[in-house]
Amino acid sequence: MTTSTQPSAKATLETLSSLYAVFKKQLPLALDTKAQLTQAHPELGSKAISAALRYYTGTTAYLKSAQNASHRYNLQGQEAEEMKEEHRLYAATTLKERFKQRAQVHREAQKVKEAEQKRAAKLDQLMQKFSKD
Repeated sequence: MTTSTQPSAKATLETLSSLYAVFKKQLPLALDTKAQLTQAHPELGSKAISAALRYYTGTTAYLKSAQNASHRYNLQGQEAEEMKEEHRLYAATTLKERFKQRAQVHREAQKVKEAEQKRAAKLDQLMQKFSKD
């Protein structure tokens, strides 16, 4: 069995968040952010940085920020470039799908719960009927 010495995406993101407020503010990142981070922090490793950025850019908070953003931001929190409409649309579509899936899971769980309640009520009725004898 091999063990990885690579930190988790979440741990790397926590490190980056402690260094750069842009992560704490959930701002959309400039497209060259990975290259900047890899150069500035080679000790973190390119794979760990990539994993942290995938994790970060997939969060609901980031996607909500991206769908409404007019700009992307550099590591210093300054506007770096305009946010393309296609990127805003991607964020909005991803959020819509995510919320749709969550709603579907919730509806299915509710149906299961209701079916279990009906079953329990029927069993209770049967128990009452046969306990009268």
